[in-house]
Amino acid sequence: MTVKQLREQAERARDEAEHQHKTSEYPRYGRAAHLEVASETDKLADLLAEIGEQPPEETGNAHADRRARRVYWLRRKAAEMRVTSARSAASSHDMGSRRPMGQPIQGTGARARAQYNAIDKQNKRADRAHREYKEAEDLERRAKAAANNKAIYRTDPEGLVKLRAKLASLEAKRERLKATKPKALPLLNYRSETVRVGSLYRDDTQELPQVEMSRAEYKRRPADMKGTRTSESGAHRVRSAMVRDDGGLGLVAVFITDSKEHAKPGADEQKPDGSGQAPPAYILSNLGANIRRVREQIEQREADEAREERAPRTIGAVDVVDNLEYMKVELHFPSKPDAETRALIKGHGFRWVRSAGCWSRAIGTQTEHALRELARHMGEELK
Repeated sequence: MTVKQLREQAERARDEAEHQHKTSEYPRYGRAAHLEVASETDKLADLLAEIGEQPPEETGNAHADRRARRVYWLRRKAAEMRVTSARSAASSHDMGSRRPMGQPIQGTGARARAQYNAIDKQNKRADRAHREYKEAEDLERRAKAAANNKAIYRTDPEGLVKLRAKLASLEAKRERLKATKPKALPLLNYRSETVRVGSLYRDDTQELPQVEMSRAEYKRRPADMKGTRTSESGAHRVRSAMVRDDGGLGLVAVFITDSKEHAKPGADEQKPDGSGQAPPAYILSNLGANIRRVREQIEQREADEAREERAPRTIGAVDVVDNLEYMKVELHFPSKPDAETRALIKGHGFRWVRSAGCWSRAIGTQTEHALRELARHMGEELK
């Protein structure tokens, strides 16, 4: 159906909407149902004007062409199904447009059965409209998934270039994440009566009194009773220690008397570059796994491109053909194999391909093993 014909149908649906508003027992419902038909028909016409009335032309890349045709037909079928659903809903209204709401079943016998059947038919048409609407939603979801599918398939002739670009992108991302790892904050040694530091357990700060120690005194303290604390601004660190006084153990800031003395930071102290939040460890490990996986795919693709198509082989009356366009090995039986043979080849990954009329599986490391097992099962040799 052409865009022009769809526009004409939409205009007729709008005329019908005004007619139903004047004649139906449910005027607003009738007009809304037929206006919905007009709206969905216009959307279908807009879509065909955007993507064309015919599938996209071939570009020479068979893999990309199949994907483009799949997206085209899914989008078109979804829009057509929405029109069909709207028409079913409008038809359901039209069936009961002359029946006043709440009207009881009148008469007996054939007349009553006819009224029951009419109501049942109207309800079934409404149910069908709902099913068609759900199917349209599913088609739209599948069309969106197909359009957004960035997977790099083995049969894509541009797959090797895409995989190398993906590898470079992943490696660059890993380097960026590594660069955001916080740098060690400077450890400052300055005099101050009190030092305000960040709290370890609460999102606030605490003020520590400062005490003086020599480097030897500080070194002799137990490891679990000394450390460093981040300043209130988060721009530097200060030494801290647990000391005992009249009130028991308490945390203090430490000034080392025989070490270099730094200038006391001002209130406008800024965090150094690179002191941002470090990425969680699992992000880097996942990135590393993805990089290894892409490298393995690149090696596989390079091996595929170096692979040469072999002459057809046979196992008895079964022809074994390498199809390098789809990277498949095909089994052509003269007739339908028995149940035991079918179970064997299915167990080795072969699946029936109706369009090609053969059993097929991806070429891989286990392909030759599968063929040998089939030959042993049939009591033949792979020639």
